Amino acid sequence: MTTKNRFPIHVYSVALALVITLLFPGCHSQQNSLEQQPTAEEQKKFEQDYQKAMEEQKKLTSGYGKSMQYVPPSTGYDPKKALHAKQSVSAQPQTQPQH
Repeated sequence: MTTKNRFPIHVYSVALALVITLLFPGCHSQQNSLEQQPTAEEQKKFEQDYQKAMEEQKKLTSGYGKSMQYVPPSTGYDPKKALHAKQSVSAQPQTQPQH
């Protein structure tokens, strides 16, 4: 009768961590060596595109604060109209009927 050798689970997790640790720094170092610094022309184009994007964002968000103010539904009551009505009534001289 043959028995299989089985490793505990923690051995597999350690092996997996070791493989990941060895692979990722290698990939990262290759990536850095392939990257190049942008040329002056590319840098200028990037800055122009960034400036355009900022201007568009400013246009799109310029009226945001005003448009988001709460305006309650109209009830038909105008406080200014009511105030003017009170002032005009009190401003008119009271005429007393003479007997």
